[in-house]
Amino acid sequence: MNNLDRFKSRKVVVISTAAFWITFFVIVFIHNITGTAGARLDYSISKYVGLSFPSATAFLIVNTIISFAIWQYLKPKIKNDIQKILLVFIIATLIGLSLFPIGLFDNIIPEPILLGRTPISFLHVITSRSMFVVMAAFSLLTFFLGESEEKLYKETTRKVNLAFFVYAALCIFVFLFFPTVFWTYDIIFESLYIAFFFNVVLSF
Repeated sequence: MNNLDRFKSRKVVVISTAAFWITFFVIVFIHNITGTAGARLDYSISKYVGLSFPSATAFLIVNTIISFAIWQYLKPKIKNDIQKILLVFIIATLIGLSLFPIGLFDNIIPEPILLGRTPISFLHVITSRSMFVVMAAFSLLTFFLGESEEKLYKETTRKVNLAFFVYAALCIFVFLFFPTVFWTYDIIFESLYIAFFFNVVLSF
C-alpha cells in the first residue's frame, strides 16, 4: 500500500467513525424529542438503538460501513495471524450485534426465554460482550508483539494499545465488582470504550 492509499484508507476510517457518533447523537436527540427516551446515563448505545426500527436500521448500516473501513485499514498492517483472527471476530461481532438489536423485538416476543432475555436480545448481549473482550485481547497482543524481539509495531501503537487495555481492565473490574456503578453510568463506560478502540485502530 503506497502513502496515498494509506491516507485514503485512514481518511475513510475517520469519516466512518464520525458517522458512527453523529448517527448515535441523532438517534438520542430524536428519541428525546419524541419522548421515547431522554438522555440517560444508565442507557447503553445499544438500548437507544433498539428503541425503534429506523434507529436499528441506521446503526446496522453505519456499523457495516465502519467494519469494512477498519478491515481495509488494518488488514495490511496486522502482522500476526492470531491478531487477524481476532480482528475478523471483532468485525463479525460488531455487525452481529447490529443484526440483533437489544429490546427491539421484546414486545413481539415478550416472554423471557434465555437467561431472562428474549432470543434476539440474548444474542445481542452475547455478541456485544464477546466483542468487548476480544477488543481487549487484540490490544494486549499488539502491546506484547511490539515489545518482542521482532518489534512488529511502533512504540506509539504499543502505548495506545496498552492504555486501551488498562481501561478495558478497569471496565471489567467495575462490571464484576461494582455492577451498580457500572450500570448507573453505562453510557459513559461504553462510549469511552468504543472511542478508545477507534483510537487503537488509527494508531497503526
